[in-house]
Amino acid sequence: MQPTQQALFDAHCHLQDERLPALQHVLQESAAAGVTYLSCNGCWQEDWERVAAAAAAAAEPPLAEGPHGSVHQQPSVIPNFGLHPWWVPRRSHDWLQRLRRMLEAHPSAGLGECGLDRGPRAPACSWQEQLDAFEAQLLLAEELQRPVSVHCVRAFGAVHDALRRLALSVPVVLHSWTGAADMTVALSRLPTPVYFSLSGHLTKVPPAKALPMVRAIPPDRLLLESDSPDGALGLPPAWLQALPLLVDLSAELEAAGLQQVNRPCVLRWAVQLVAAAAGRPAAEVEEATWENACRVFCRRLNGCGQQMRVQAAPGQH
Repeated sequence: MQPTQQALFDAHCHLQDERLPALQHVLQESAAAGVTYLSCNGCWQEDWERVAAAAAAAAEPPLAEGPHGSVHQQPSVIPNFGLHPWWVPRRSHDWLQRLRRMLEAHPSAGLGECGLDRGPRAPACSWQEQLDAFEAQLLLAEELQRPVSVHCVRAFGAVHDALRRLALSVPVVLHSWTGAADMTVALSRLPTPVYFSLSGHLTKVPPAKALPMVRAIPPDRLLLESDSPDGALGLPPAWLQALPLLVDLSAELEAAGLQQVNRPCVLRWAVQLVAAAAGRPAAEVEEATWENACRVFCRRLNGCGQQMRVQAAPGQH
């Protein structure tokens, strides 16, 4: 892993997930890797308080200790609250009112994770119920002027049509985006400002499809995410053949324990993957994704848009 002085922004993770180590360990590890902001998403009503607690806990200690005794600024956690499509069948009758109250109680929070799913894990409810819950959340985000994080599985056209019809003014983040290049172009041209967040899920798509898609993303709409603890980054043989410069990446990820439980510090490797896939310098991708994420998530925060620099720890090369 090459040292850098550019801060990174994890545009989508789940720090409240019990599969992760203790929160302070994850935050310290993130700080040492230069990940200075994390957007943490809640997926159902009982999940929202855990997200709020993670954000509050991250705000307490001012510093995090990294390797070799180096000290880094504690990462900031931005909470997001939403109803994931998998949880639509289990929603309460007053879920939307409760979501509104949660967002109003946390003025810096985004809305997410919401979305549409027609994949193998699609919820046991009607398609119309999914659509109604999704669009209700989009309208709430527009009313409260909050960014939206969207889950989209085999429903690219439906998401496109909803965003085209509603013409939102707030940013919409398509998390762990794996759609085709032509759909990427179509979404980027909508009146709604759509952002494309890439994670380790990218390499589950054949490079023949994924590489044109990455190159179709406008530079000012690109984001990076861990989707931690999911979204583990791996490089199948087809990817190594397509991007041979990344031959050492899998061994480094294995050594860091990131192929067992994915964590936000993976962004230091993810940026190498995305840069290689886009055919752009890693430093350029780092800077662009940082600025884009600040524009999306930090409109209600003071100082988020200011460049945060981290020094490489002693002994790193």
